[in-house]
Amino acid sequence: MIVYRHLDNIIHATQTERPWMKDQEIGERARSLRKARKLTLRQVAEAMGKSYSYVGSLERGERTWRQDHIDTLANLYDVPPALLTDPSMPLDRIRVVGRILEELSSLPEEKLEVVLQLLQSMQS
Repeated sequence: MIVYRHLDNIIHATQTERPWMKDQEIGERARSLRKARKLTLRQVAEAMGKSYSYVGSLERGERTWRQDHIDTLANLYDVPPALLTDPSMPLDRIRVVGRILEELSSLPEEKLEVVLQLLQSMQS
């Protein structure tokens, strides 16, 4: 959705390649976004084509995150990949963005347009 993609500019997460970050940190970010979207491990696993135990082990940092995992989740959550991988973005900021996404997900389309206009005006 366009509003979620627009958040990329607000949070300064324009990086698309994975910088070095511990797998556990990426997992914490992925878990925060999954919970904000009120998705289960099984739902995410189905979208990734993996078992729920595999996704759980990714979130716990027990497995190595590959770029295709990150890209799949970014598409699923409709966020830029850097939201999961950018070490300069504190986890607290990820949680706030997750809460924003949760609130946005329940808004009708016409109100999303108002939110988009508000975000654009904040950048000016």
